[in-house]
Amino acid sequence: MRVLELQGRDHGYKKGESLPDLKPNVDFDCVLSVKGHPVGAYWQQAPASLQALAEIADSEMRRDKVPRDTMERIVFIGPTDPETGWRKKIRLYQYSARLGCSAPRHHMRHPNARLSPAHKPGVAPDFIKAMSLLGKGAMEHVRDEVPALFETHQIAREAHCHKQYTFGSYFTSTISNSNISAALHRDRMNAPGALNVIYVKRWQSAGGCLAVPAYDALFDQPDHSMLVYPASRDDHAVTPIHPLRTGGYRNAHVFYSLRTTAWPKQPTIKK
Repeated sequence: MRVLELQGRDHGYKKGESLPDLKPNVDFDCVLSVKGHPVGAYWQQAPASLQALAEIADSEMRRDKVPRDTMERIVFIGPTDPETGWRKKIRLYQYSARLGCSAPRHHMRHPNARLSPAHKPGVAPDFIKAMSLLGKGAMEHVRDEVPALFETHQIAREAHCHKQYTFGSYFTSTISNSNISAALHRDRMNAPGALNVIYVKRWQSAGGCLAVPAYDALFDQPDHSMLVYPASRDDHAVTPIHPLRTGGYRNAHVFYSLRTTAWPKQPTIKK
């Protein structure tokens, strides 16, 4: 694979700031490197075996039986009529579905780690199975293509994650976000050095690229693209998402590893 050496830069954005629409500048398969060391990888099209699993996972996520946090807002699509000033508006549904464990949140009176309610018997078995296999397959693809990157991830997990907190063989948790852009932030509760896998499914939508301003890197995220990167390393953001027609969406299935060695031990995740 081609190696893309990332160069540091001053970007001027502040944490918590939403980024504008920006044109992606990384739209080719590559290993991401900083000072000669691999830190991530990007595939514009994931292998066919992963695509099949992602189709199932994405379809299951959209079923009402999967527990999720939901909101809706009105967005405008298409051009403005020059005579009437009218522009078509639609309802955009945004939601997140979680699997695996979530970190303790003392400020919300949740002092212990919690499992997603999707793990209750009979709630979302097909979604859980498809996501578990997708996460496992994604990291095995990394292992085959960029062994040094896979090894770094495994070392980080060994150091910072209890084995009982395991989902998809190589992570502790997942979150599937539908139509959600994100302001500039860093995932500081993730295990340092552990990789995130960001697998994107989309239909009839534009925007929604992942930006890492510290390296002036903006990753194109077409349907079935896969980005592997440690989200605890740098500030990053997702640019605005624009549906092109009713029902258009951009879904990101994100696999990550929380730093669970800082928590009391809890019951093992049931996949």
